Amino acid sequence: MRRRERLVVIIQKIVEKFFDTILLFVSILFLSVGIYAIVDNRIIINEADIPEDFKQSAMADREYPDIRELQKTNRDLVAWLTLDDTKVDYPIAQTKDNSKYLTIDYAGNHSISGTPFVDYRNTFLNDDYTIIYGHRMNQQKMFGSIVEYVDASYMQKHLRGTITTTEGTMELEVIAYSVEDLSKTILYDLSSNKNNHNSSILESISKTALTINGKYSRDYLRSEKAGKWKLLLLSTCDKDSRHYRDVLLLRIGEEL
Repeated sequence: MRRRERLVVIIQKIVEKFFDTILLFVSILFLSVGIYAIVDNRIIINEADIPEDFKQSAMADREYPDIRELQKTNRDLVAWLTLDDTKVDYPIAQTKDNSKYLTIDYAGNHSISGTPFVDYRNTFLNDDYTIIYGHRMNQQKMFGSIVEYVDASYMQKHLRGTITTTEGTMELEVIAYSVEDLSKTILYDLSSNKNNHNSSILESISKTALTINGKYSRDYLRSEKAGKWKLLLLSTCDKDSRHYRDVLLLRIGEEL
């Protein structure tokens, strides 16, 4: 009987050791996955940074980047976009579709962070309404800081920016921030809402805007005078749904 009891005890210890080993293995596996996720996230975020020497190489003694100099690195680069005192400070690409630069960086290399890019349907800045897309990323990288404009006080402190092309540098003024339902919004219908149809864009965003530049009212955005503005829409994904987009509408002003 004692022999049988000893055998049972031995078997129990073997089973316990087996499960302890399995538990240890699972713990190590989860720890490894967690570490990988953290490292991978940091890599992706770091990929969103534009090397300072890349921008400086196009600056020389200029106040704004020389786009033709940037095009020596990548001929698809058409502009440099900056929103003052935010992390939006990036080269802008454009190609024949709206998919390439979702996963390609400013230098033409594969990158999850991609590069902000102009809608392929636009004749860049020759149209009076242009759309630029960019990923929403952590730490306000790429177009991640656009969502900060939901705060009216933040908007009032970050109303200015610039966009530089081969033709020169133009000032930008923030008009409104909105979260748009893709099934309802007209903001992405470029075939109907560009070149002398800006009043429809402004009327739409006057209804959906969560925050508006304090200089303007919703009624003013629907006015004939506002309808003559040249517009730029910055668009990024909404954090809660793939059916929505967070957008920032800007007015393109005078050349600097």
